[in-house]
Amino acid sequence: MVFVAALSRGEVMCLTNDVPVSAEGVVVWHRPGDVHSFIVDDSGAAWRVKSADGKLRVGAGDRVRVSGIRPKWSARPQIDRALVEKKGTGVVPEPVEMSVEEMYAVGEDGEEGRRDWFARLVAVHGEVSDINRRETFTQLLIGPKRRAVQIPLPIGWSDPLPSGLEIGALVRVKGVGHYDTVRNEGSVVVARLSNFCVMPEKLSDLQVLDVAPFWTPTKIFAACTVFALVMLGFVALAMRARERDKIAADAARRERLRLTSELHDNFQQLLAGCMFRLGAAMGKIGKDDDAARAQLELLRNSLNHTQSSLRSALWGLTEEAEGPAALSELFKYAASRLPQWAGKVHFTVRGRERSVARKCSGSLLLILQEAVGNALRHGGAKRVDVVVDFTETALVFGVKDDGCGFDSSTPPKSGHLGLMSMRQHAEGLGGTLSVTSRPGEGTTVTARIPL
Repeated sequence: MVFVAALSRGEVMCLTNDVPVSAEGVVVWHRPGDVHSFIVDDSGAAWRVKSADGKLRVGAGDRVRVSGIRPKWSARPQIDRALVEKKGTGVVPEPVEMSVEEMYAVGEDGEEGRRDWFARLVAVHGEVSDINRRETFTQLLIGPKRRAVQIPLPIGWSDPLPSGLEIGALVRVKGVGHYDTVRNEGSVVVARLSNFCVMPEKLSDLQVLDVAPFWTPTKIFAACTVFALVMLGFVALAMRARERDKIAADAARRERLRLTSELHDNFQQLLAGCMFRLGAAMGKIGKDDDAARAQLELLRNSLNHTQSSLRSALWGLTEEAEGPAALSELFKYAASRLPQWAGKVHFTVRGRERSVARKCSGSLLLILQEAVGNALRHGGAKRVDVVVDFTETALVFGVKDDGCGFDSSTPPKSGHLGLMSMRQHAEGLGGTLSVTSRPGEGTTVTARIPL
């Protein structure tokens, strides 16, 4: 005598008063110590049974007679405050095989009435989407998390999981079906069902049909997350290193400018003063004192060379500190600051330009100034071509002019230290420098610096 009506959309209307109920059938599910049992009566109806004293002394396969009440507002077939009497033994029906999608189709089969699996023995199969370990049981989710079936396993958090049971594994679980009902507020009409569940009687009712693939969505997400965190760490370290390098480069630039200023204000002025006093001293020497005059002339040439070398060094330091970072642009910037080079010096860049350390740029600038200065000052060149060639392994830096040239096979005269200075700068960078020249055919200076 149960008054349950199936509506067109699976909604259920129930009575508002407790109704006496009695049924006779076979117990299909019972856990020792549990206050609930589930039976299927002789008419084929399934019931959830709760005993009057909170104790049920039955097991699966027992034939029983149950008397109790159907609670008011209950849309599910359940008997509370039940008196249970054993009548012998019976046959437990085979479980109905169902997928997660089929379980969620309850109440959607229209004309044939609700396909209700509440309190019935079912076997659901699907993929494990979550495992939640708790103190007294472990809850699985089978199917996508938003439309999953809950599986409460009778094992606590300290007990080992069955072999192969992990997220992504394909499993089959036999147990009794269960769900909760949600009614419209102030109404006896059930609006929807929730918390779909299949409760296994024992742990052996769970079968692992197929182990999880190695790359599950969870593992892929975890791997991507770890990779992203590692990359972010590398980026952060690179940014910090770059910032440190920038600070160090800026400090070095300020130090070079300070050193340039001090050298210009002190040593250049001191050398200029020495030159002035030397000229005054030479004016007081008698015309017949040729030996003293010759020595003073040598001293003046030496001071001239020192002053010229210092001026070149100051120029290189200043241009390196103030100019752009790219080497080709730095050369062009430095050339634009020397009016005597305008219209005569032409630059060509070949290959894929790569960054050159600032500490190397100064030495390359000094080679450039010395080579171009010699071409214009000593060679009388009308055109100087500067080629910067970035190869796979080296920077090849050439300066070619159309000046008068000289015999490069003979050693330079004493006091002409420009070629030696250029070679020292190139060797200081781990490279080499060669000079090719013939009288009347111009001069070519080539520096090869390893990258």
